[in-house]
Amino acid sequence: YQRSIQNAPVINTEDHIHVNGSKIYTDEINDYAIQAMWEGAIHGRSYSDIWLWERHDGSNPSQSFRGNISYRPDTLAGIGRATHDMNRLSYELVALQDEKADVALLYSDATAIYTKEFGNSVLQAYTGIMYAGKKTLIVTEDIIEKLQDYKALVIPRVLNAKESTVNAVAEFIRNGGKVFIIDGNSLKYSEYGKPHNAEVIDYIYSNSDVIDEVKF
Repeated sequence: YQRSIQNAPVINTEDHIHVNGSKIYTDEINDYAIQAMWEGAIHGRSYSDIWLWERHDGSNPSQSFRGNISYRPDTLAGIGRATHDMNRLSYELVALQDEKADVALLYSDATAIYTKEFGNSVLQAYTGIMYAGKKTLIVTEDIIEKLQDYKALVIPRVLNAKESTVNAVAEFIRNGGKVFIIDGNSLKYSEYGKPHNAEVIDYIYSNSDVIDEVKF
């Protein structure tokens, strides 16, 4: 999301790669931490402060300090090797970060406020696009003009959208763009809950691939 809004390095100043207070010490946890470092770098993260480092005094067994990164030498060693590899392969990492995205994923602040399922819809759509081997970036309604930079648009259960967004999607289709709509009620209502122009909505739906049955 951050790299979609502005193509700039992302810094995570409080990276909780483990659940605070976790008592799980398995190879899978270690592998996850290393993978998290790589995945973050591939998607544009340039700096990360890993939490937590404080040690508990044993007086309170529920303390969140328990099981943190300072108690996990195997994880520390793995992260050390990963970061050295990232520096060694920095040119390749930047090439992955800067690869052009052909698919846009529409994000609506209004829908995020109105519909709690929207976040899951965005995540599932993003995951599906990535597993299909396509890089995607998010287009919000405030930067809807960026649609022209993409070949395809995925609309993940955006139930409420601005009129300017609906018109931009219709124009995107007229210019040859491919649209995939999740949920048969997407785009039909404004940020104020009022129905959009039925003719424009019908045009969009008639020229898009619509997925009605999706559970989140």
